[in-house]
Amino acid sequence: MPPETPLADAIASELSFAFRKLGAKPEDLVGIDWNDNDAVIAAGHALGASFELLCAIGSRGDTLDDSAVLRYLNAVNHGGTIFRKVISEGE
Repeated sequence: MPPETPLADAIASELSFAFRKLGAKPEDLVGIDWNDNDAVIAAGHALGASFELLCAIGSRGDTLDDSAVLRYLNAVNHGGTIFRKVISEGE
């Protein structure tokens, strides 16, 4: 579980926004501990969250600091992806 940081409220807000976009009702979000990665991932799985969203959550406090997690969540919520562009080689 990542420690509480000054960005914890902003992360909780972005996660709540993401889950509402997935169909969660406000009352569904009441009991979620936004600082407990396992609980947030379980809730995300139940809602059908994208791989990118789940990875951002799971990496919090492990390989990503809160400022990176917040950037990723914002990108997923407002741009649909964490990637600015996808490079693909055609056949």
